[in-house]
Amino acid sequence: MTVVLGIETATPVCSVGLARTDGPDAEISVEAANAAAERLPDCVHSVLSAAGLTPASLDGVAVSIGPGSYTGLRIGLSFAKGLCFAAGKPIVAVPTMDAWVRLAPAVQPAACVLMHSRKGEVFRAVYRAVSGRWEKLGGFEAVPVEGLAGGLPAGPVLFLGDGSLKHREAITRMRPDARFPEGADPNPSGAKVAEVGLEILAAGGAADLDALSPMYLQNFQGMP
Repeated sequence: MTVVLGIETATPVCSVGLARTDGPDAEISVEAANAAAERLPDCVHSVLSAAGLTPASLDGVAVSIGPGSYTGLRIGLSFAKGLCFAAGKPIVAVPTMDAWVRLAPAVQPAACVLMHSRKGEVFRAVYRAVSGRWEKLGGFEAVPVEGLAGGLPAGPVLFLGDGSLKHREAITRMRPDARFPEGADPNPSGAKVAEVGLEILAAGGAADLDALSPMYLQNFQGMP
């Protein structure tokens, strides 16, 4: 059985989770202004202890690589690198929105993950549903709020992410056929980061531990 730890610190939500090739995952999430800086070590310790694991028993560590908070991404990546270096484990870079979209079932034809930025822009990634899974269309981009719905596929599009929550009224005006998650919009998930990381690791996609750096999308790093 392969076990991967996932670390998500791209937003004010600090989330740590596990993914396994055989067995249920586990997760702890904390939302606070300085959650990543103050709670990440405790969250990692709690998740591993509850699962009866140690860093040495992991097969790898997946970390949310951005876009997102400049400070949060640096904290998450630094912690993940230290953990991998000390335990001799591979590190896997997981784009934040690739993990976030997995919180919604692929039942709509397309999905758009929007992440809030503080420069009059949103970070955006677009996906299509293929055989019950989300497949990314194009790359990650920073777009002006007034153009956030431009260039999206025709037909119903599921919008999720903190950017879609903040700009829901504008989205509905631009796209009357927009769809949104039922209930509360899901927060980013360490377990989903681990899930994507598990797949990347199985495909031989471990990152260079020394060279790995966050993906910001902007010259100015977005959120503080």
